[in-house]
Amino acid sequence: MILRPIAIAAATNAKRPALTARDYIDSVRYEESLHDFIAATWPSVEPSAFQSNWHIEAICDHLQAVADWQINKLLINMPPRHMKSLGANVFFPAWVWAQDPNPDGAPHHLYQIRQGSWRGPGVRFMHLSYDSTLASRDGVKCRRIITSQRYQRLWGHRVELLPDENQKSRFGNSQGGHRVSTSEAGVITGEGGDIIVFDDPHNVRDIGGASDVAREATLRFWDEALPSRLNDQEHGAFIVIMQRVHERDLSGYILAQELGWTHLCLPARYEPNHPYPIKTIVKRKATGEVWSDPRQEGQPLWPQRFSLDALARMAKDEYLSSHMAAGQLQQRPTARDGGLFKRDWFSNPVKYAPEGLDLVRAWDFASSIMLTNDPDWTVGVLMGQDPLTKLIYVLDVVRKRLTPGELERCLTSTAILDGKEVRIRIPQDPGGAGKFQAHHLAGLLQGYPVRVEREQVSKERRADPFASQCEQGMVKLVEGPWNKAFIEELCSFPNGGHDDQVDAASAAFRTLKRFITYHAVAA
Repeated sequence: MILRPIAIAAATNAKRPALTARDYIDSVRYEESLHDFIAATWPSVEPSAFQSNWHIEAICDHLQAVADWQINKLLINMPPRHMKSLGANVFFPAWVWAQDPNPDGAPHHLYQIRQGSWRGPGVRFMHLSYDSTLASRDGVKCRRIITSQRYQRLWGHRVELLPDENQKSRFGNSQGGHRVSTSEAGVITGEGGDIIVFDDPHNVRDIGGASDVAREATLRFWDEALPSRLNDQEHGAFIVIMQRVHERDLSGYILAQELGWTHLCLPARYEPNHPYPIKTIVKRKATGEVWSDPRQEGQPLWPQRFSLDALARMAKDEYLSSHMAAGQLQQRPTARDGGLFKRDWFSNPVKYAPEGLDLVRAWDFASSIMLTNDPDWTVGVLMGQDPLTKLIYVLDVVRKRLTPGELERCLTSTAILDGKEVRIRIPQDPGGAGKFQAHHLAGLLQGYPVRVEREQVSKERRADPFASQCEQGMVKLVEGPWNKAFIEELCSFPNGGHDDQVDAASAAFRTLKRFITYHAVAA
């Protein structure tokens, strides 16, 4: 860990004023409990009375776990206006600085961070948001707590703000600690933190989950700029706090790509089968049991402030589409029953498909395996239609990330396994390169019925006919290990992180319905 000797530490500790017995007992209790500290200092920043709830206790216990080196990667997903920002950005730094860095009274102790923890006035914080004004706003509130009469009476001997480093975006104390506020676009060269808090990394109002460019820029910032900002690469901590806006937002990227994260997911209404239940090792201080969501299905997160009726009004806010409401309120950025495709349409897969189907394998090729942080997939959907009942069966899905050589081998081996009675549909991307690739791949399938086709309209319009038949109950899935990922992607469309399976399935359906005459490529 980073040890910061401060020459004036002993002199500062000597300044502690005499406390009444009540003040001393209160200071000990507040130092032991972030939750109690928040309740005590709440009037310094908010005019209304403090209303606690179990989810606030959960946030406090997890922040304390960060301070005690129990966890160092904390992701919190929760709806707006549920004390999302205040806990980590405002109260937590002030509480950490109030801690005694030398509780055992070791002689000649010159370090202002308690050994084996992030407790003490020497801890350095960096707070970021998509907008620096938001980070600065919380910094002002944090400073208001520290300069309050009660805080100074209890911990003024330990935390004294430096007059020449006392701004909205940055303030420090005489023991070496500081709190810096900045944004993704801000200049952070040379700045660092022992604890880095990234609150609201995406601008919900501006991008609404729809801007690939903005999201990818945030992910690059996360990958390329922030890791080096930790002062202590072994014990330094990241805290990410946000409402979900897209499957490929920063939370989605962390959950899909990175290991070792504690995930405190708090949907506005409880769902027993939520895709992201609380994942933690942190124990609830009140019971000693590992934290879990204590609610029953449908119960609101903070009923004293946001009843079910209030949440329903929030969901109908003019800024919230059904997809965004599912993300911002329920922390799964697609409606529970789906978008264009509904989950209930695929609730009863069949074990087997009948004989005698008219079969098509339609492919959708990934443009590159290194295009983004979460690259596209190469997908081949095998679909068939019963000529008697006209029911459509999805029999198999191949879904892989492949190099060009692997793609060629996958295409030919899949054709061999499917057999020559299965027609093959290959897409042609725009431009000369797309035409060359499509015809090159078709040439590898000599002896098989192959058709190369260009895509002419938007993905949504291409998917509409297939979705219509799914809604009418005319599409059946055959049970297989690919079912879950297939359903999840369809129900996320068009707001999901990927649409490769949607494209391939839509193409297979169109091919079946067009009754196109296929010709085997001559051997």
